[in-house]
Amino acid sequence: MFLPWTADPVGINKQAAVAFLAILGFVFWLAKTLSEGKLVWPKSLIAPAVGLFVIVSGVSAYLSAFSLDSFYDLFGRIDNFPSLLTFALIFFLASVLLRTGDYILKSIWVFLSSAILLAVFQMLHFLSGSLFGAFLLPWDFSRVIDFNSVGTANALAIFFGLALITAVIMLASQMFAGKSKIILYVAAALFLAHVILIGFWPVWFGLVLAMIFLISYRFISELHLAKTKGASEFSIKKLSLPIAVFVVAFLLLLAKPPIGNFLNFAVEIKPTYDATMEIAGKVADQSWRGAFLGSGPGTFVNDYLSHRSASLNATNLWLLTFNQGSAFWPTILATGGYLGTAAFALLILAFIWTAFRAAAKKFKETPVDVAVKDGQSLELGVIFGVSGGLFLLILLFLYPFNYTLGIAWFFAMAVLVASAAGSKKNGWSVISILTSPQRALIVSLAIILLMTFSAYVFYFEAKNYIAEIYYGRALALSGDVEKIDDSINNLGRAVNLNPNKSGFLRALAQVFLIQIGKTVNQKPSETLTQTQIQAQLQTAIANAVNSAQAAAQLDKENFYNLWTQGSVYENIILFADGADKQAVQSYEEAFKRNPQSPSVQLDIARTHLAAADRTDLTLSALAQAEKKDEEKEAALKQEKEALLNSGKAALEKSIALKSDYVPAHYLFSQLYERTGDTAKAIEKAQDAKKFAPGDLGALFQLGRLYYNDNQLEKAQAEFEESVAVNPDYSNGRYFLGLVYDKRGFKNKAVAEFEKIKELNPDNKEVAQILENLKAGNPALHNMGQQPAPPAPPTEPAPESEPKSEIMPKTK
Repeated sequence: MFLPWTADPVGINKQAAVAFLAILGFVFWLAKTLSEGKLVWPKSLIAPAVGLFVIVSGVSAYLSAFSLDSFYDLFGRIDNFPSLLTFALIFFLASVLLRTGDYILKSIWVFLSSAILLAVFQMLHFLSGSLFGAFLLPWDFSRVIDFNSVGTANALAIFFGLALITAVIMLASQMFAGKSKIILYVAAALFLAHVILIGFWPVWFGLVLAMIFLISYRFISELHLAKTKGASEFSIKKLSLPIAVFVVAFLLLLAKPPIGNFLNFAVEIKPTYDATMEIAGKVADQSWRGAFLGSGPGTFVNDYLSHRSASLNATNLWLLTFNQGSAFWPTILATGGYLGTAAFALLILAFIWTAFRAAAKKFKETPVDVAVKDGQSLELGVIFGVSGGLFLLILLFLYPFNYTLGIAWFFAMAVLVASAAGSKKNGWSVISILTSPQRALIVSLAIILLMTFSAYVFYFEAKNYIAEIYYGRALALSGDVEKIDDSINNLGRAVNLNPNKSGFLRALAQVFLIQIGKTVNQKPSETLTQTQIQAQLQTAIANAVNSAQAAAQLDKENFYNLWTQGSVYENIILFADGADKQAVQSYEEAFKRNPQSPSVQLDIARTHLAAADRTDLTLSALAQAEKKDEEKEAALKQEKEALLNSGKAALEKSIALKSDYVPAHYLFSQLYERTGDTAKAIEKAQDAKKFAPGDLGALFQLGRLYYNDNQLEKAQAEFEESVAVNPDYSNGRYFLGLVYDKRGFKNKAVAEFEKIKELNPDNKEVAQILENLKAGNPALHNMGQQPAPPAPPTEPAPESEPKSEIMPKTK
């Protein structure tokens, strides 16, 4: 399921639909129980194990330092407490409502039908995208080859692996004929084609094990049936398809052919198993709560930021963050601690015990109180629950958690429980609530309270879902500066509906920063005075600061909240006294929560340099004043020197964390240039170029330093290289033209500025330079100070972990 009006078109809408349906189903069951006057549930070890796992997860989430994300927020987190509670509710409803073989069979058909529809869509999507470069859906998020409604391409392969197992089980049962049989064969072929195209080896491994179980079960079952009827042979037909799938899966598991390269799926990157275990160990070492309860369900991203290895900074993966570890099992060690891991292990044991006990009983006895067809459906349910459940369980040890696959696993366990209960006498527990007036009153009140609470939860989550819609609208509008006010209005509505989601407040702070930039660039007019512009600017600054502070106060341990607060303060240094100190303080707190990040130290250094520049402006104003204040001037010079030294120290820390971090070397070069140490400025610019060959910002900085140091030949080489990298790079051509002019290459200088004029036809300074050159004069003749180039110089991108919720694109 996917809808285009939220920030995450697939995940959030799926979570909303599943949660709302689960709540409505629970209310329906409560009403049904009240009307029937009895409680009915299947006898099983899995149900209490699920309950224990959810309770332990709930305690861990509630006590977590990130409880807003872990305990309360349904949307955006696929493995936090609300999601696990939703899975448990699905398990409960399916296990108590699927009381007959007919219901079980219909539920399996519903699952298979949805998988068939998805398979048809995905095949058309893959073929149209790979062969014709055109996609079925018009939205940008769907116009990639591996788009699907399950998650990643690998998660999709797992889903189709489960669907293939289901189709094989149904065909092997020989319960279906005619059109149903044809549909099943076509579906199986379609599912197999998808699994082969994606080529995710854990799916083959899971299929091999699932087919081994299915073949063993069918073999023993047919052998038992043959002996019971006195026959000397048993039918091999029920084994042929599982054996065929087993052979294909086994061969592909050994060969691992790169078939998926045909479709150019995005490479999925995740932490290694060892790295995940190392992070889990560090979480446990922090405190007794971390050891026994972990950091809280759905909070692995915070664990990763705090405890990731410094060695990653030497790789191309250093910028990546991960919401989960290598697989669900090692992830839960970090997020659930010893108790959460033990509860999950008990759930696994309960499932395995129930699965093999139910499978063993199916071919030993036939219940006398069910019809033959119903008995076959119940047997089908047991096999589906065991095979599908084991397949998904294996993948939980090999792959990160996925919302759709989580639903599928709990559904498979519910089908197993319901089928096992229906396959034996006294498989259901029944308690009458009408045996006495007192019991009837107490149970009725409890049910009414649960219905009322469910209605409240439904309303609460519906309100939060509407907030997600407004948030999605805000993101879509934020790309256009002219629509930034509309983006702010939508974010304001989102915050009003869900004031406890710090991500909304972070985004609001960032949008206000865009509004600040827009306001600064405004010019007075007949309808807008300078005073009004100044008032708008002060309002935007206050709103940005308040939003960032609210986010940081709401979730004080969240790295992104603290980083955003630092970013807001950094951007208002020119407008607010003390903003630089607040920015540095916020960045330092953020660094404590991401101590291997070179980019946060870069942010600190950049803040110190911005503060030093502001101090420079004050010194310039003092120098022009009629009355000199030597004491204040000396203090400011001392302050500036301290700021530059602090910036230098932060840059040294940044480079110590990542020696090839280009933005740090680039900023170091600018710092030395500010202090007048041209030699060291050039040295750092050379380092930046060495680590980022072909980067326009690095080439421009080095060339400009050579130019200012009158090393014209070296400057020429750098600017020529920059123009070779990007022929439309006006800044490079501008200084290249100046170099040519100084070295006496007048014709070359004219050619460069002619090209710049083509790229910037309205630039009067370029026209004046051309006029000077053609008159035989120096390029900057009678132009006073050296004019600015036609566009701001390009700097290397500040490779920073924090990904903005808002990505502005000016017109």
